[in-house]
Amino acid sequence: MTFIKRTLPLLFICLSFGLFAQKPVDHIPSDVSLAFSFHPEHLNEKVNLREFQQMGFYQMLIEQMGQMAPPSAREQITNAMADPQSIGLNDMGDAWVFSKFTADATYFAVAISLSNADAFGDFFKQMGGDNLKLEQQNGYSYFQPENDVAIGWNNGTLIIAGSDLKEDYWGYGIEEVPMEEESWEDYEMEEDEEMIEEDEDTLMDDTPEEEEFDYDAYYSEQNRRQMEETASWAKMLLERSFDKSIQSNSKFAKAKSNDSDFNFWMDYAALPFLEEGGGYGGMGMMGSMTSVLTGLYDGMYMNAGMNFDPGQINIDMDIFGNEQMLDWWKDSYKSRYNKKMFKYIDGSELLGYLHVNLDVEGLFEGYKEMFMPVVESFPGMGEMAAAGLDAIGIVIDEEALYELFSGDAVVAFTGMSEFTKTVTTYEYDENFNATEVEKEVKEFFPEFNFMAGYGNEENILKLVRLLEVTGLAQNLGNHYSISIPDVPGAFYLAMHDDILFFTNDTELIGSRLEDGFPKDRRMSKDQCKAMKKSASRFFWDIPNTISMVSSSGMPFGGAPGEFLNIGKQNFESLSVTSSSKIKDSASTTFTLQMADDETNALKQIMDLVNDMVMDMMGGESRS
Repeated sequence: MTFIKRTLPLLFICLSFGLFAQKPVDHIPSDVSLAFSFHPEHLNEKVNLREFQQMGFYQMLIEQMGQMAPPSAREQITNAMADPQSIGLNDMGDAWVFSKFTADATYFAVAISLSNADAFGDFFKQMGGDNLKLEQQNGYSYFQPENDVAIGWNNGTLIIAGSDLKEDYWGYGIEEVPMEEESWEDYEMEEDEEMIEEDEDTLMDDTPEEEEFDYDAYYSEQNRRQMEETASWAKMLLERSFDKSIQSNSKFAKAKSNDSDFNFWMDYAALPFLEEGGGYGGMGMMGSMTSVLTGLYDGMYMNAGMNFDPGQINIDMDIFGNEQMLDWWKDSYKSRYNKKMFKYIDGSELLGYLHVNLDVEGLFEGYKEMFMPVVESFPGMGEMAAAGLDAIGIVIDEEALYELFSGDAVVAFTGMSEFTKTVTTYEYDENFNATEVEKEVKEFFPEFNFMAGYGNEENILKLVRLLEVTGLAQNLGNHYSISIPDVPGAFYLAMHDDILFFTNDTELIGSRLEDGFPKDRRMSKDQCKAMKKSASRFFWDIPNTISMVSSSGMPFGGAPGEFLNIGKQNFESLSVTSSSKIKDSASTTFTLQMADDETNALKQIMDLVNDMVMDMMGGESRS
């Protein structure tokens, strides 16, 4: 029985890589909080999934799963993994994993389609043996091995469901008494006007004995409730005894794309920490704050589609916002990028960069409008927060603050610098007498260049002068030297072309401020276009970074060195790009670029995993 509960779900996960359901989506309620789906038919059009079952590591997995099973079930397990269709699992259908959060419990389930329910039933009975208590319900078979797991199937769908009830030690055995609603602000602690002195013995006599908590009774009741909740949840899914399926959810229908290999959808308003009161019964500071956040995120949801393409793994994520959030995003993303920054980035040994292009006024005005009510809603702090904001408004000229920086900034890591550092160590003679010895050691530090566009040069100079007065900056003519204790190398601050520079690149400061780097050393045009069109962009050159780290003299031998070498040979770059165009969602694309830009990325990943596993196990990499 333990094997069924612990091992059978793992078996289905292994089989599910290429084999899943016909229409399990019909068994998903419309009010679930999140849903993850796999679309093998879509993926199989790009790469033959069945070929992966012939790889050496999968054959080894079949053998190991058979060894984990009881002797009487080994043959069934190995046959099922070698030919999943033989046990009734459908081929190339969709599969779903979904969850629902409530105030009292978390519910989750896996929905898989069956092509032959009788074949699956025979397999399940063989796995369960004589102790299997299989029930025949209204058109489906049902089995509950534990209080938190249930398995059932009908003619077309297999459901593996579970629930997790929230613990309530303090509420056990206590009958709730209705209380009048009372706001936190109206609640005041009352002090006794007189202190009554009583004899210590009298106090002890009048003090009731503390009743010992009955843990056995509590857990017995908890297990009973757990069993009932799990059964109710599983049977509701199998019978489809809910009002509507997830396909009728307007948020899901608007976001969901069928043109993806994997898909993840989530409703922000249904997340646990945004429940009414945040689990604090709507009282106190946390209750008030989460109530405001619930309204703030109302109507927001997210959808992400993942695709394995030739030479790339792409994830396209959209966050759909309510009207207030969309307006904030639009105001924040209307900035214009300073294209002069391109020429100051040395692309010859570029490791990566992070770029943002935001409108400062739109960003902070939206922040004040949306999030300051959260602060002001804190019990006992609302008036203080409002007064504090008013005082800050007197001291700070917000218009001047918005003109200080233009909102476009980039930090680029352009190489690795080597420094020599003198350190003091100790040497000991045969009598353990210590002698100080100074040695020179090499240290490596990334070469970087941070640039931020500015609008008001006079105010920027005031900040620089403040650094001078405090002794952190030293004026060297057209730039400043910045002292950072215990960090190797020299750091510089400069202002040119309406750009504020902070860097440790001596070449840039010494000779490239006027004209920038030569064109043959700058970033590619594709990189410049991608940066210019985005609200933010992260880029990491994987092989160049690994080469730099390896040549720095760091000890990467053995397995870590082999792992780095594999990464260098197979992966090209990782990028995360957020679009500056806002319609009904904010869009972000994650891209992992492979070295081979023609072969499907999934096949490359599977070949790589197979080679690594078989190499570690000392077997042939290909079957």
